[in-house]
Amino acid sequence: MDLRFNTLILFTANRYVCYALLFLRGVMIAKFLGPYLYGVWSFLTLVQQYLGYTGLGLNFAANVELSTGLAPDSAERREVISSSFTLTALVALAVCLVVFLLQVLRVPWLESYPGNEFLLPVTVIAGLTNVQQLLVNVYRCYGKLGKIVFSELSLAVLTVLILFFFKDKALISASIGAMIVAICLNLAVFLFRPPFPIGFSIRGAVSKRLLGIGIPLLVYNFSFILITLIGRTIVGMYYPIEAMGIYSFANVISGTAMLAVESVAWIIFPSILSRIHEGVDNESAAATLDRVRDFYATSVFATVFAIILCLPILFYFLPSYRPALETLNILLLSQALLSISFGYNCLAIARKKQIAISLISLATVALIGCLSAACAYLKFDLSFIAVSVFTGSLLFVFVQGCFGHYLLNRNWRVDIRRVFPVSSVASAILLLLGVLLHYQFTMYLIGVSVFILGNTKPLREMGRYFLARCSFIPSRVRFDET
Repeated sequence: MDLRFNTLILFTANRYVCYALLFLRGVMIAKFLGPYLYGVWSFLTLVQQYLGYTGLGLNFAANVELSTGLAPDSAERREVISSSFTLTALVALAVCLVVFLLQVLRVPWLESYPGNEFLLPVTVIAGLTNVQQLLVNVYRCYGKLGKIVFSELSLAVLTVLILFFFKDKALISASIGAMIVAICLNLAVFLFRPPFPIGFSIRGAVSKRLLGIGIPLLVYNFSFILITLIGRTIVGMYYPIEAMGIYSFANVISGTAMLAVESVAWIIFPSILSRIHEGVDNESAAATLDRVRDFYATSVFATVFAIILCLPILFYFLPSYRPALETLNILLLSQALLSISFGYNCLAIARKKQIAISLISLATVALIGCLSAACAYLKFDLSFIAVSVFTGSLLFVFVQGCFGHYLLNRNWRVDIRRVFPVSSVASAILLLLGVLLHYQFTMYLIGVSVFILGNTKPLREMGRYFLARCSFIPSRVRFDET
């Protein structure tokens, strides 16, 4: 059995436990609150997601700086840690003050939305989370994972336990309070005898360099996440609060369902970067990307199809959210489509083209925003908001694939299958038509059949890969070859 594979499994086991707890929390809080109050909760979590990007990318920048070979005890390393910590804390404090003033001034558009009284605590959570995330990245650079494991587990466990003691609107207050307590506890653990010196200080040159690295990375990450976030934003702006709850439930379940697969992407990410950077010849890089597409994207599609098959079980326990079924199906298919872009995302990062991908992402966000706004104006069903996300995701994958071929000096017109797997995309479109035309079971069978027939070789190699890691069967699928 591959020792490195076993190490990765053990390292990610804690994360999978946390993902399971997060999924459980998402389902339970939706059940206990009901569509209306869950809509209020969803509005607050949406605000928290946006506020989470007010950290100016300093956690990304610190990660980059500390990973570039600075001596462990060097003065520059201490300045990077202290400056990034101080700047993140000051930005968090400034955002909290702004939100506090907005609430004191009773800004009409804030006062009109249910749950606005929780905005300041949610802003505090976002600020504390940014500080915690910075410390997580620093600890990861030092290879100290114990406190990171504690922080993830404590937050997940405490926010699940609180569900058994409160209900209705009190559950929202208690959940927010539990998150603040958990994050404060985690910060205290992180700051207790850290393996690195840390203090409140800012060095002008260091801060400028950190912002120069962090802001472009922030734009890149934020532009990509906006592809799935913009639909939820439009629903929050133009649809009733109950509709916000229904759509957000579908969005949360689809996102949580993909966390385990995304963890695999996080594991293989460094290995892929080392094989497609500018110093690697284009043919070798292209071969790596082909393996990524065959292995990772095929895995995600197979996972999504399996989840879709199991969804009736979920809605048996949550009948009040059954209207979210069609929307959830479409959002899951959108997640599958976006997985095709993973290899090209790696290529853009490896060859320092993040800004170009950011522009493609922002153009996709604009398209999804326009389509979603039109659906809201015409009072279309929520499922058409999800269709807008699906359409934008499909266009994003195609354009990004073409750009990736440009970076590799390849002509995408020669073989469209190298841009994205045609059979997988066709199967997703067939399932989408089944949802919209209410022939879901029939189109599911046809779509899955198309997927299996078109991906027989990747599916067989996937099976050999995982069997090889649990036995001694040879496998030809490798991401960690030297």
